[in-house]
Amino acid sequence: MNDITKDIVIIGGGGFALEVYSYIIDENKFNIKGYINEKKDCELIESNNKLRYLGNIEDYNSKANDRALICIGNPVIRRKIFSICNKKSLNLCSYFHPTSYISSSASIGKGVIVAPHCIISSNAVIESNVFLNVYCGVGHGAKIGPNTIMSPYSVINGDCVLGEAVFLGSRVTLNPKIKVDSFSSIDTGCVLRGDVSKFSLVSQRVEQMTHENRILKDQILSETL
Repeated sequence: MNDITKDIVIIGGGGFALEVYSYIIDENKFNIKGYINEKKDCELIESNNKLRYLGNIEDYNSKANDRALICIGNPVIRRKIFSICNKKSLNLCSYFHPTSYISSSASIGKGVIVAPHCIISSNAVIESNVFLNVYCGVGHGAKIGPNTIMSPYSVINGDCVLGEAVFLGSRVTLNPKIKVDSFSSIDTGCVLRGDVSKFSLVSQRVEQMTHENRILKDQILSETL
């Protein structure tokens, strides 16, 4: 995002919006016009009560100088908002945190957000409205479809393919050349060694077991006597 003469409009008011807002503010180079959200009261405004509320996306009348960032953590909702922005001629900008590395041979669409410490390798293709959260890795030749979200520390290795509106939870890893088809959601911590079909929910979570640590408990209690 290098067009610092424009007015940045944040779309969303939850945790993702709060994170992106803090990245932009810390750089101290961009003018934030305000935020668009269904409701004025939200997580973003609780921490930044001077930020201007611009109403909801349906009612907002975009200006020529506006450049929007869709800061929403649900791929399907991102897809919907992206479509509305196009219909309303609300232009999107992209934001790349200065600590990220993006290969000069990578191709990146509009409205892409790349958070701190991400790596996008050679010949990677990232389509529009994709969100890469902190410490994500995109291998060489990998392709990411529109409206997709990669959560913190998720990695797709070389020549992987993510379809449209895919969600990768935190620390998801794809072996090389794996394909996750559109509208699929991969649970936190999964390691994918095979392709995933469209509209899939993937989880490798085992049952969480909780046991009392009696030895430590007795030790701590004896120290307090």
